[in-house]
This record gives sequence, C-alpha cells and structure tokens, in this order.
Amino acid sequence: FRNRYYSYGHGHLISKGRAYTGYRTIMAQRRHGYLARVNYYSNPHVKYPVTGTVTGIRGRSNNARVLIANRFALAAIGDDSNASACAQKNQYKHFRHYRYHTSQKSCRQKCYGNSA
Repeated sequence: FRNRYYSYGHGHLISKGRAYTGYRTIMAQRRHGYLARVNYYSNPHVKYPVTGTVTGIRGRSNNARVLIANRFALAAIGDDSNASACAQKNQYKHFRHYRYHTSQKSCRQKCYGNSA
C-alpha cells in the first residue's frame, strides 16, 4: 500500500533475527511468517529486543516519525474521555482534517462543549 501523505508512513515486518519467527509492528499488514503483532510503531532507530533487529527502515517505514511530526494536532483532538458527536459520526477520517472541523463553531460545541 502507498501512503500518499507520508512516503515513510508504513508498518514494518521485523526480521526474525535471533528469534524463531518474524514479527510485525502495530500498523504492518499480516504476512506469512510475521503473524504476531508487537506494541511498537515502525522506527529505524529502535531494535525489537526479541529479534535484535530494527523495527523500521529509514525513508520507508517510520510511523513513529509521522506521530512525532503531528503530535500537536493529535493532542489537540483530545482523548475518549468525552466521546463526541463528531467522533461518533466519524467526521475525523484523517487527523489532517482536524483544523477544518475545529474551526467550525457547531462542531466545536458538539465535540468540546464550548463556543470559543
């Protein structure tokens, strides 16, 4: 699959290294020999301890970089503590749309309970 927003925003199939099988990062697709998903985002600077191999490839699979680059927009969306009408209707199809939706007064009122 191709990520049209981030060329490096892909999951990673972690090589088996010293383990008996390979693993896959949180957002990697299932593939034979890589069935177990581990609680790691792809990142070429991090090794998975079980295998001793990296969890990403520079320029190809680095979802940690995508999250870091968008951390402020993601934090501004909030958490699930106040489940919102907007989230229930799935109006946030992609977090890049955050600025548009939060600029709309009615959506802000529904989602965040304020009129600012």
